Amino acid sequence: MTLQDPDQNDGDRDDGDGPLHRPVGQVSPVLRDRPLRWRIPAVAGVAVLAVTLLLAGRGSPPAVPPPLSGDASAVVAPAAAAAAAVPGEEPGVQRWLKAREKLQIELVNSAVAVTKLDPAAGRPRDNSCARLAAVTAALNAFAGAPSAQLDQLTRAGLAKFTDGAKACLGGDVPGAITTVKAGLAERAAALDALDDVLEGA
Repeated sequence: MTLQDPDQNDGDRDDGDGPLHRPVGQVSPVLRDRPLRWRIPAVAGVAVLAVTLLLAGRGSPPAVPPPLSGDASAVVAPAAAAAAAVPGEEPGVQRWLKAREKLQIELVNSAVAVTKLDPAAGRPRDNSCARLAAVTAALNAFAGAPSAQLDQLTRAGLAKFTDGAKACLGGDVPGAITTVKAGLAERAAALDALDDVLEGA
């Protein structure tokens, strides 16, 4: 009696007429087992790749995380401080200087005119004294500068110009000339400091 292999089906039996013939569409147990053996090298390959990437990552410098959004002020603040460090470029300061530019020109012109008066001629017949009095009154009433230091420097000599105008209108031409010249010297001495402030030096 011939024992039948349990893994053989009816189509695998030897009928005595020739070699075994398997029906088309059936796969032997050996071939069915091959996919299982192929998975072992694949899994091993993945493991080797992971180890390689891990070792490569150790040799590279650590990534620097981007700054947090809350730290953005640390970057913006220096730039804003640098822009604010030049007062002469601030829009408010430029508007203020522009608004009083004509008065400043008139102040210098009228002050120089007073210094050219003849001290022995008595009360002048021209309007030199009146011009100086008008412009000093306008500048005294003008709004202050955006900063106290800038306001102080731009008003240098203004008090002496005001006193000189009063003396001139009162007929004290020699006193007016002396006072106005002192005002011009005070103003000239402040110009360098004023330029330094406007340039942020």
